[in-house]
Amino acid sequence: IKQNSPYSVEKPIRDIREGLELIKQPNDGLCGQAVVAMLAGVTIQEVMDVMDCREWQGTMGRMISALNYYGIDHSEIIYYTERPDGKIPDCCIMMEKMGRFSHYLIHYKGKYYDPTLGLLDDYDKTKLLGYLEIRC
Repeated sequence: IKQNSPYSVEKPIRDIREGLELIKQPNDGLCGQAVVAMLAGVTIQEVMDVMDCREWQGTMGRMISALNYYGIDHSEIIYYTERPDGKIPDCCIMMEKMGRFSHYLIHYKGKYYDPTLGLLDDYDKTKLLGYLEIRC
């Protein structure tokens, strides 16, 4: 992860409360980078440079480091859930299992921003493994 960030929680790259724009991943294996790009309001390529990772390398740990770089406030805990019907925060990175990989998407104010499928009104929470709350 790039060091010497010009951002902080007090001065983040942008105010997420202004909304999100969907960014679809151009190739498989870039969902983590696309999720961070949506939250930061930057391109996937910039996130790939900050995270120093390519396809299939966007782990939750690297995503958290990138969120820190951009000054995006988040919980300190990844919440794992066995209760798929449970309430999730208004803004969070959701993690679901897809074969041997994980897939990441964002829940923001009742909508689901999936870098593969697009903007969704509904989500099958039985696929949810956990989430990281984003503080807006």
